[in-house]
Amino acid sequence: VWGTVCRLDSEGKKKMDTYEGLGAGYEVLSTTVFLTSGTLAASLYVAMPTYYDPQLLPYCWYRNFVHYGALEHQLPGDYIQELMATDCIQDPIESRQQANAKIITQWK
Repeated sequence: VWGTVCRLDSEGKKKMDTYEGLGAGYEVLSTTVFLTSGTLAASLYVAMPTYYDPQLLPYCWYRNFVHYGALEHQLPGDYIQELMATDCIQDPIESRQQANAKIITQWK
């Protein structure tokens, strides 16, 4: 899996725990990531097995966030194409859909 790494202070970590649903669908695992400059110990959020459902699809705005982030960080083109080939569904909460669409529009 391709991705990006960021450093968080304790306040940022608390926010990410909330956003990612730590303990309510996701857990944090430790791993080693491979960078062009070497390796780095890192933490990542992973869906807990009891919450994983391969039938669930991401909201389209979320898939687009991942797509634009991959473009911004110049991840490999074939990986970006694979991301955009991921099926997605419209968010049933219109206000959330609109708010995230606005963020994506500003990002472009």
